[in-house]
Amino acid sequence: MTMPVLVSNPRGNSYHGLEELSQTWIEGDFLTLDTSSGEVELFAFDSQAPKILGLAQAAATGTAGEEAVVTQIWPGDIIALDTYDSSGTPGAADASSFIPGKLYELLMTGSGATRRWYAELSASHSGGYACLICEGIVQGSLKDKLEGNTRYRGLFRVLDSVLLQHVGQ
Repeated sequence: MTMPVLVSNPRGNSYHGLEELSQTWIEGDFLTLDTSSGEVELFAFDSQAPKILGLAQAAATGTAGEEAVVTQIWPGDIIALDTYDSSGTPGAADASSFIPGKLYELLMTGSGATRRWYAELSASHSGGYACLICEGIVQGSLKDKLEGNTRYRGLFRVLDSVLLQHVGQ
């Protein structure tokens, strides 16, 4: 499975900040800003009041004060994200099971190089943060569609209220 990808029209500008102490994010991880220092840190997907800044352009160095470059996520941006279902036997979920317009949780599993981000299908799951609005499934090849192959990647928009960036900034 691959990391999240911003598929909407990227603005070409990046956020350049300082890395918070002891960070372990990898390229493609969701990042935020520490509320007290303002430095860049890994997004706490299970936090009560998270705010997403964007996606890491490179892995963290683990050293405080190093440059951290982030591809910002703005209202209306679309992200391609793997789909997951924790109900029954946890694992990849058929993206066609996700309903456009419905809200889903952002979920992280693993750590370091094995960390992966998912949109969670199960409504009974409670370990993520409900902030993803389904926009559809990632277009596969015509051959895959004709053969009925399952696709495990969806298109999602992050709720505006969860983003650090807002229109007009």
